[in-house]
Amino acid sequence: QYLDLGSYPVDLSQQIETTGANGTTDLLLATMDSLIQQSLESGAITPEDANALKGISQQGHKIADIQGQLESIVLKGNYTEQDKQFFADTAYKIGFSGDKNDEGPEITALRNALSNAQTNGNLNDPALNQTVSILVNQIINISNGVESAATGVVHFGAVSDEGKSYHEKVIESLTERDTALGINTQQSIIDLGASVVSHQKANEICNAGNSGVEQNCKSN
Repeated sequence: QYLDLGSYPVDLSQQIETTGANGTTDLLLATMDSLIQQSLESGAITPEDANALKGISQQGHKIADIQGQLESIVLKGNYTEQDKQFFADTAYKIGFSGDKNDEGPEITALRNALSNAQTNGNLNDPALNQTVSILVNQIINISNGVESAATGVVHFGAVSDEGKSYHEKVIESLTERDTALGINTQQSIIDLGASVVSHQKANEICNAGNSGVEQNCKSN
């Protein structure tokens, strides 16, 4: 069957810099909801299938909310130990703990929702299965980027933007952090994380009344 992807963002990093991580995840979920409805109307899936698939979307929205919380924490600055503990408890839900390298429970729940739908035959349509699987993986990657970037800022300090674009400096900072911690984050995740922090930095400057940054303040 033909599936219309509608407003699906082609460049995730650019989209994150414009709408933030949770805004981008919401766009991906809107695409998913549209595909489910299209498949239902075309007869490719049953109403029971559609209801089951909405569970994936609902879990995705829970993750988007957590992404938004982490992005807000990044803007706060002057973090107390209580702030850092709240951040750690929140970040763990969608990321990885540094010592255990285990996946956050909300991400696991999203993976399980997808796996259950596939096992139960709710995603027997090949086109829908492929597209929903891609969307789920992109949401997970964005979440890892948020967690990685926010951890870098909250625990390792804000990044100076002297001499380079803020995006470039964030990538440099996150790479240095990974080296110091002895972990290996995929470059694509670091790039998404840099977009997250760049978006928040632009918001901070825009809120201060200065629109001379890397993006138009009106787009935030």
